[in-house]
Amino acid sequence: FTYSGTIGAAMEGTLFGVPSIAFSQKIDILSREISWDVARHYGSTVLKNIMENFSFEKNILLNVNFPAVAVADVKGIKITRQGARKIDDCVVKALDPRGLPYFWMGSAEYRHTSDNQDQDIESDLGAVHAGYISITPISLDLTAYSAMEKLRSIF
Repeated sequence: FTYSGTIGAAMEGTLFGVPSIAFSQKIDILSREISWDVARHYGSTVLKNIMENFSFEKNILLNVNFPAVAVADVKGIKITRQGARKIDDCVVKALDPRGLPYFWMGSAEYRHTSDNQDQDIESDLGAVHAGYISITPISLDLTAYSAMEKLRSIF
């Protein structure tokens, strides 16, 4: 999630002590259709409920994802954990405007195909794929606490 522009902006706000929420609308990249109806319909309600009822802790931001379904087909709102996309064999090499090479991990077309969908609806990816609005709390503390004791024993 650290290379998402939307999450990146919310992370920066959080680092500066600003309560931050990343809002994203899933799109059907294969058909090139973008519908903002779900975000338009539910966005203000989600934001109002968060701002009135949620206290942002230090280093915590929220990631809200809206599914690419009709408003009537939204199944509800799920509080989720971060999912994981597959990027196997999907690294695209291209050139930037200065002619320098860069690598894009998980091309847009691949990320949105049915064989790359997390089926666990407790994850953000799975919930959105199943038609739910997903809200994932994200902590900026990336410390791997489970590894600390092992490292202490080594050093």
